Amino acid sequence: MESFFVSSSTGAMTSVLGKLATMLSDEYKLLKDVRDDIKFLKTELEAMQAFLLTMAHVEEPDHQGKLRADAVRKLSYEIEDKLDKFMVRVDHEPSSTSDGFRKLFSKSMNKITNIKTRHKIAKDVKNIKSQIKEVSERYARYKIDESSSKPRKVDPRLLAIYKDASQLVGMDGPRDELVKWLRTDEDESAHQPKVASIVGYGGLGKTTLAKQVYDKLGANFECRAFVSISRNPDMTKILSTVLSQIQNKTEARAGSEDLQHIIDKIREFLKDRRYFIVIDDIWDLQAWQTLECALLKNYCGSVTMTTTRIHGIAKSCCCSHGNLLYKMKPLNVADSKKLFFKRIFGSEEKCPSTLKQALEDILRKCDGLPLAINAISGLLALHRESKEEWERVRCSVAFSQGKSSGTDAMKYILSLSYFDLPLHLRSCLLYLTMFPEDYEIEM
Repeated sequence: MESFFVSSSTGAMTSVLGKLATMLSDEYKLLKDVRDDIKFLKTELEAMQAFLLTMAHVEEPDHQGKLRADAVRKLSYEIEDKLDKFMVRVDHEPSSTSDGFRKLFSKSMNKITNIKTRHKIAKDVKNIKSQIKEVSERYARYKIDESSSKPRKVDPRLLAIYKDASQLVGMDGPRDELVKWLRTDEDESAHQPKVASIVGYGGLGKTTLAKQVYDKLGANFECRAFVSISRNPDMTKILSTVLSQIQNKTEARAGSEDLQHIIDKIREFLKDRRYFIVIDDIWDLQAWQTLECALLKNYCGSVTMTTTRIHGIAKSCCCSHGNLLYKMKPLNVADSKKLFFKRIFGSEEKCPSTLKQALEDILRKCDGLPLAINAISGLLALHRESKEEWERVRCSVAFSQGKSSGTDAMKYILSLSYFDLPLHLRSCLLYLTMFPEDYEIEM
C-alpha cells in the first residue's frame, strides 16, 4: 500500500516514484532515450520528495518555501495523471483473437498502437522533464539568502508563564493538590527526591499550572529553574539555561562547551543542594533522558516537575515508585462561564440576555479548553454588543475566522500537536475536517 501513499504534505510523490520504478522494469518496453529520461525524473523526484518531507516538519516556513512546496506537490499530481494514462494504455492493448488475416491485421494494429503509445509517453516525459527544470530554475532565480534576518514570533506559551494569578480560573484546586503532594511532612521520608509529571492535550493550561506550583513552592528550595523545551530542542542551549538559572546567573552562556561538560557541571552543582526544576513541554523521550542525566537524584528533598502532551513520556518521567502522574482536566461548566465572562464583561450579570443562547453554544464547542475560551472571548470582546458577530462565531466551524492575537496563539499551540502526527494521519485529520459536525461518514 505504501507505493500508493498520497498525503497533504508530500502530494503524490511517493506514488509517482513507485510507478516510475515499475516503468523501468522489463514489462514496459520503452525507447532507450525514454528510459534515460525516466531515470533522470526518478532521481530528481527523489530529491523533491526529500525537500517536501523536510518542509512537512517546518512549523513556520517562509513564503518562498511554501510556494516551492506547493509547486512541487502540484507537479506530482500532474505527473501521476500522465503516468496512469500511459500504464492503462499499455496494460489494455488489444490482443489477437482469431487466425488468418484477422490475426495478422490485429497484430499490425497492435504494433502501430505500441509505437504511438511509446512516442506519446516519450513526448510526455520530455514535457515533465522541462517542467521539473522550470520549477528548479525559478526557485534558484529568486532564492533569498538564508542568512537574511527573519523576524521570529514570540512563543505564546511564554505568556502563560507570566500570567497574573488573579486572571486565572479553575487553577486553585489543581495547584493546591500538587502543592500538598510535593510538600513533605516530618514523619515522611522528607529527603527522597520527587518527580511530578503533568500530562494533557494542548491548551489545557499545563504550563500555567506548573508555573503556579513553581511560584508557590520555589522559595523553599536552595536553587530552582523553569525551562520550556518544545518539539525541536537544542539540548546544549536548554541545559545551559538550566545551569544559569540554578546558579542564579543572568544569562545562559553555552559558548563552545559540549553537552557532556554542561551535564557534569549541573550534576556537580546539584549534588548537595535541594532543588526544584520544571521542564515544560517535553515531546521526545530522548530529550527527557538527556535531561534526566543532568538532574542528579540527591537525597535533599529535591523536586523535578515535567509537563507533556504525551502520556508515554509522562509515564517515563514518573517511572519510579512514589512519583506522581497528574492528568489535566478541562474546566467544568461553571469555571468555563466564569473565565468567559471575566474576559468580556467582568461578571455574568453584565452580559446582555440576548447573547446568552449564543454563549451556551460557544462554550459547548470550547469544551472546557482554557486556550479556546481565552481566544474566543478575546475575539468577542471587540464586539461585545453585536449579536450578529456572536451568531457568526457560534455557527462557525472554525473559531479562528476572526483575527486576534488570541486566535493566532490558539492556532499555533494546537498546530504543535498537528506537526507531531505522522504524515498519513495529518492527511486523515484534514480530510475529516471537511465534514460537518456529527455528520455520518460512510468510508
